[in-house]
Amino acid sequence: MRLLLITITISVLCVESKVEGVACRVPQVNHGKMGKYVGYRKNRFKEVYVGNKVEEKEEMYLRCENNYEVSGKPTKEEKITCDDGEWSTIPECQPAQCRTSPPPIPNARIFVTDRTYGGGRVVYLCKTPFVKVKFGYVFCDFGTWKGVLPECRDFSAKARCPKFEDDDLLIKYNEEASVNSLALFKCKGRHQELVGSTVLTCLSNGRWSGVKPHCKTETPIIKNNKSTSYESSTETSTVRSTTILTKTTKERIPFTTPISEPVVPEVNSVSPSTSDSTLHPTCFCTYESFDEYLVAVAGTERLQNGSRVENGSTVKFFCQFFGYLRLQGSAEILCKDCLWQTSEFPECAKPETGETTILINGDWKLLPTGIVGIKKGKVLNILCDVKGVDSFPQWSNPTAPNIYVENYQDYYTGRNVSMVTIVKTNVEHAGKYQCFVPGYAPYVIDIEVVTAEEI
Repeated sequence: MRLLLITITISVLCVESKVEGVACRVPQVNHGKMGKYVGYRKNRFKEVYVGNKVEEKEEMYLRCENNYEVSGKPTKEEKITCDDGEWSTIPECQPAQCRTSPPPIPNARIFVTDRTYGGGRVVYLCKTPFVKVKFGYVFCDFGTWKGVLPECRDFSAKARCPKFEDDDLLIKYNEEASVNSLALFKCKGRHQELVGSTVLTCLSNGRWSGVKPHCKTETPIIKNNKSTSYESSTETSTVRSTTILTKTTKERIPFTTPISEPVVPEVNSVSPSTSDSTLHPTCFCTYESFDEYLVAVAGTERLQNGSRVENGSTVKFFCQFFGYLRLQGSAEILCKDCLWQTSEFPECAKPETGETTILINGDWKLLPTGIVGIKKGKVLNILCDVKGVDSFPQWSNPTAPNIYVENYQDYYTGRNVSMVTIVKTNVEHAGKYQCFVPGYAPYVIDIEVVTAEEI
């Protein structure tokens, strides 16, 4: 019997199976939703709810609520696709930015600090000679500029403030009592103290910025001491201690008449020696300057003509009409060994051709030491202009964020102006700010960040 061997060949066909792509899931989107367009004309938006699957390459749309826009884009809607389990764009809706120009006002320049919601603010600076008579605040609110517009008017030839009358006061006006002009006050008597502000500003409503100061006569106090007169060929001086300082020679002249009555030793008083009647004096320097614009400060005390400065003290100087008049001479002078360590006090002078002047807008105050105090978190504008030269002023200032410089030519005066704007002022913005034209002396201001109570 023949055995029939039949070989059966089985062919196995391997068909590559199709692996489905990784799906995406609809995320939670704050202030927005995701969906797709359906219908015959694909014109009806249908929301796809959070957590639903979206197939590979399927097109979806991110739609933001009113007042919001797709992150970084000026649109409320954007097409996104699922690509290998990830969205082509991260679905996110943010408050709409203000992309249009802020509303203009007559006679003012506009400076935009930011265009984002919550941080966007418009700074309006009135052009010369206009002044801000109505203060406003314009801000970015979900893509729209909102707020109250300020108003600039020219009061230079209209409003006037009444002039003061007082027999005890020396009153100086830098202009004819017009808007923004200053009135400076000083007591006539050498032994009188000024009570109140030394400077008042004429406001746009025709009123001064404060109450007129008055003079108070100081009562001299002599403790355990006698006063004697000393006559020379040059002047007559009153001696309270054993040493006097003459103006002509600045030599110390000994005075040895003993005091007959007991003396109680005190600080800054004359004390007798325990062994004999030789006197051991303390001394001082006398501040004498007839520059009505010069301000002298010892510590935190503002000096008057004739004020006595304790030996070893340093006096600091700055000028009235801050930002305009320039200090000529030393900014600090030391009283040492009963003598001023200089031959003359500084003076205040008007700027010459090529020298810069400063104007500050914002929340600031000139502190008693001549330093500019600013509030934290505010906006500060410092305008620097120059006349008589074609160059724009330049700035040397601390290296810190949120400091911007803008140059322009004033429409009315034709002067070249450079403006520094400090946004969100902070301690890092403190320091020296110098505005200058190369080849000419700079105008220097010191800025310090202070608390709101100090402004």
